Amino acid sequence: MNRRFWLIVVMFAVVSAIAARYVYRKRRAAANSAAVQAAFLKYSQNLKPGMTRKEVKDYLRDQGLAFLERCCHKPGAPFSVLIRVGEEDSPWYCSEWYDYAAFEFATAEPLDWAKRSDSDLLEKVHRTSNGEGCL
Repeated sequence: MNRRFWLIVVMFAVVSAIAARYVYRKRRAAANSAAVQAAFLKYSQNLKPGMTRKEVKDYLRDQGLAFLERCCHKPGAPFSVLIRVGEEDSPWYCSEWYDYAAFEFATAEPLDWAKRSDSDLLEKVHRTSNGEGCL
């Protein structure tokens, strides 16, 4: 009887821990989604297609936002500007999985892939995500 009681207690504890983790993940995903949506609303109101790369980067700096530039959303396209806006649960083979607002540009002058021209024009903003530290 005593052994059966402790087995039930342990099973209850395991099931409770699994349920708590599930609830935590759902709440975290909802909070991440809300943060991402709020960021996109803010950027869509303040950064319009046709703005130059310099104007976009100056706005981001004025807001105190760290950004990075990454090649290339499509072959032959100029570098995109990325801002981290959220973080999702990462799969086991990655250490982090971030959500980014990606600002894509069209070239205003001949493309030199190593150069980021301040005159490139903002084409669109979209969400992208990507794993960091993946195997």
